[in-house]
Amino acid sequence: MNRRFRYALLPTLALVVAGIAGSAGANDLRGALLAGNCYGCHGPNGDSQGGIPSLSGLDADQIAETMLAFRSGTRESTVMQRQASGYSEDEIASIAQHIAQH
Repeated sequence: MNRRFRYALLPTLALVVAGIAGSAGANDLRGALLAGNCYGCHGPNGDSQGGIPSLSGLDADQIAETMLAFRSGTRESTVMQRQASGYSEDEIASIAQHIAQH
């Protein structure tokens, strides 16, 4: 391979690697921002001290499945169906992942 060609590829490769790493970081940030809405009722980091269920200690699958059930109406609620219906499946997965990690 030509030396000039190899050196020309280095910046492109660096941008690709940075983009991959950046998208993972962006997804983490997105989950954190969206989960902030949950913490308003469920307490800081999902650790509720009141009559609203605590989210802390739940794994991401449990959280996502419950939110999807609220969203579809298969699990009844007074508030959560309206909340969950505003999120896409990807957003629900990001929220669930963030809450489960904190």
